[in-house]
Amino acid sequence: MNKATTGFYRNASVTRLGAKTELLVVPGAKIHVTETETGVNAKIYSDPQLTRLIPGSTLTADSGGNYDYYLNLNYMVTENISSPTSGRVIIPNIGINTK
Repeated sequence: MNKATTGFYRNASVTRLGAKTELLVVPGAKIHVTETETGVNAKIYSDPQLTRLIPGSTLTADSGGNYDYYLNLNYMVTENISSPTSGRVIIPNIGINTK
């Protein structure tokens, strides 16, 4: 479900391939979000009004592997995802840059 925001809404799931190439969710994965350009902790928010910062710029995937957050427009971030079952994955350049 999309929520009205003045920024960008990120909604994703952490998954991995199983032994028989089935797609498995990864509950409890840690997602640490940094600024793509500088590598410092990103300013990400838990609400569409962009008023409640997420402490430490770190999220935990729920039991279905899902996570979400909001960020300002023209602000590019990188996700560093880690879990014991799927190792580490880095996803750069998340956001909308209208400049």
